[in-house]
Amino acid sequence: MYTILLDSDDNEIMVYVDADQIYQVMSNILINAKQAMPEGGMVSLSVKRKIMKKSNEFVLSEGQYVEIAVKDTGVGIKKEDFTNIFRPFFSTKGDGSGIGLTLARLIINQHHGIITVDSAINQGTVFTIYLPLSGQKFSDTSE
Repeated sequence: MYTILLDSDDNEIMVYVDADQIYQVMSNILINAKQAMPEGGMVSLSVKRKIMKKSNEFVLSEGQYVEIAVKDTGVGIKKEDFTNIFRPFFSTKGDGSGIGLTLARLIINQHHGIITVDSAINQGTVFTIYLPLSGQKFSDTSE
């Protein structure tokens, strides 16, 4: 059995996103969480506002963001795999394609955000997503 806990500090956090793409991101993260907890466990979703200053650890544009943290109680990820989990076709699972987290990172980057990971063996994993709140102006750097 799996338990999902939702925690939010604000019930009106607005972001401008492609709903289908963000659904894909969340699906990939939740699928990984489920696979990391074969005997069941808990997934916690936290949604909060975050203000990024001009000089921030993520090199994001200054402004207001939503911070979405997805934490599971699964088997965890080895530290040495952190640099590879977003790389195409890398998988720690025998039946994994290694494309889910690659797509998640690509989608979040296209939305002018960032996705991070923190994990410890047998202590679970936390994926944290930062997306700009609606009304934030960013220059398109893809041209």
